[in-house]
Order: sequence, then structure tokens, then C-alpha cells
Amino acid sequence: MRGARKSEDDMEAVADADASLRAVSRMFAEPLARMVMGRYAGIRRLEWGETQVGARQRRLDRLLYVDDDRNRRRLLHIEWTMRLNARVGERAAQYHMDAIWAARRDERQLPPGQRHRWVSVESIVVVLTGRKKLWPKYGKYQTSPKGSRFTGVRFRIEAVYQQTVQELEAKGELFWLVFVPLARDADEPKLRQTVRYLRNEATDEQFVELIGAMLSMAQVKNDRPEYMDVISETAREESSMRHPWFVEGHESGFKQGIEQGVEQGVEQGVERGLQKGVAPLVCMFERRLGRQLRSIERKRMVTRLAKEGPEKLAAAVLDLSKAELGKWLEPRKKNKAKAT
Repeated sequence: MRGARKSEDDMEAVADADASLRAVSRMFAEPLARMVMGRYAGIRRLEWGETQVGARQRRLDRLLYVDDDRNRRRLLHIEWTMRLNARVGERAAQYHMDAIWAARRDERQLPPGQRHRWVSVESIVVVLTGRKKLWPKYGKYQTSPKGSRFTGVRFRIEAVYQQTVQELEAKGELFWLVFVPLARDADEPKLRQTVRYLRNEATDEQFVELIGAMLSMAQVKNDRPEYMDVISETAREESSMRHPWFVEGHESGFKQGIEQGVEQGVEQGVERGLQKGVAPLVCMFERRLGRQLRSIERKRMVTRLAKEGPEKLAAAVLDLSKAELGKWLEPRKKNKAKAT
């Protein structure tokens, strides 16, 4: 994520947006590949690539390997940035070349029969905020003299904040709907409609990540703080007794874990409940906190789910800050000790 703003709150919003987009994009490799391959192209294999390229410390936001049915390999290099400026364009071009050099070097090390017919790379810069004037479809970093034949790197510009909700929907993939809070015509009714659509179309695990990413985008749009409440409230309303981490299959797994905990010991029951019932919820808590849950925190989460129900856990993970959520997961004895 490039172009971080100065205040601590804005820096946290940028970091959260970066982490959210990394997480949710992993679930939607094919929609991203279709951006460059076309909707009907034959895709044989998709694989996320190593984002640390070259000997120096250069980390790309996303690198996707796409093998087509003609034995060609295309690399999709994706960067997301708060604002697009000359420095971002230069960095996109630099990473573009780093990616293709690394990929072609790797190809030369393969036996001839395993090599692809051709390896190419296409770069896309997703812009979250910035100027009002519309960006062109493509940007460029030119190394040749002006007025002469172009030499350099061209990259595709996806300025999602300049697009309408309808334009994001027209892309035909759930991934792009996380940017609805940034759309130029976004409003509360359209946000609610988007959340309801995601609840109906996405899998349970996808819904958790998509809503998390939408909240991160709403945090980036700091001139409309009410958007976060609208998204959170609608997600809870739509899930109601059917939260993404508490649907029929998960609920039965959790209950089974609790029942076995009575017979075989709470610790074993909690572990079974986690594995079968609330794994997506663990994923959501860990993404929100930016770290793995400790064993004692997992037990605390399951205990609170059993006593307080999914409504309060949903409110906690969606509404509390990172620091508040960490404290909320602390064992009760520890909290009481701090209070005294």
C-alpha cells in the first residue's frame, strides 16, 4: 500500500486496508486473472507468486501466476495505493520489471519440456483516493525522450473511487464490491444493498472477509464515518440468527464440541468446537487483530460464544477497535485483576 497519510488514525486505516485487500484477494484469484485474460479465456492453472522479488527488499502487493490453455504464463502484478502520483508510477514500473526478470530467470532453470511458450507480465494499480479529474485507463512510466517512440512500462489504472456502484457491479465479481464505500455515488441505501447481495451470493467464509474489507474501505473514506456503522449493522441484520460463522453446519459442530466437553473435559470439547464450528470466526478475529489468537484467547472466545451468543461476538469483531478487541478476549480473571 502506497501513499500513507500523516495522522496515526490514517496510518492505521491504510495498514488495515492493505491487510484486508491482501486477505480477500487471495479468495478471488480467478476474478483478478479475468481482468487481463478475458471472461472466456481458458485458464489452466492459477498460483499466487512470491511477492519478495530480487535480492533487494522489494515487496509487491500481489503477484498472480496465470497459465492458459496454450501453455503460456502471464503474471498479474497488482498494487493498491491511496493516491496515484509519479513516485507510485515509477515504483509500479520498477516492480513490473523485477517480476518479469525473476519469472524468466526461473523459466530458464526449468527443463525444456517444462518451460512455458512465453512469459509476460501485466501491472494494475488500484487507486483508492485522490484527485477529482478522471484518470486514464492506462498510466505509463516513460524512459525514452518525449516525442520519440515510447520505451518504458505501461500499467492499467483502476481508480475505484472514481467509479460508480453500478460500474463496480458490472465487473461481475464479488471482489470488486468491497470498494463500494469508496464509489463516487455511494450512499447508505447502496451500501445496505451491497451487503445484502454479498450475504446471498458469497460463501460463509467469503462473506466474513468481504465485509471486513468493506469496513476497511469505509475507514479509508474518513469523510463519511457513518458508513462503518451502516455496513456493520446491515451485516448483523442480514446474518441475524444465521451469522457467517454460525450457520447450520458450524452451529452443529460447536454444539457437538460443547457436549463432548461435558463428557470428556472442557478443553477437548473447546478444541473440537473450534475445529468444527467456529474456524471462520477465529479467522475473522485474527485478521482484525493482525496476529494469531493465543490458545487462552481461543478458549475465551468459545466461552463467550456459548454464554452470550453470536450476536455479541459479531458486534465485538465488527465494532471494537484492535486494542479493545484484544482486551475483550482477555480471561476474566485478568480483567478483574486489572480493575483492582
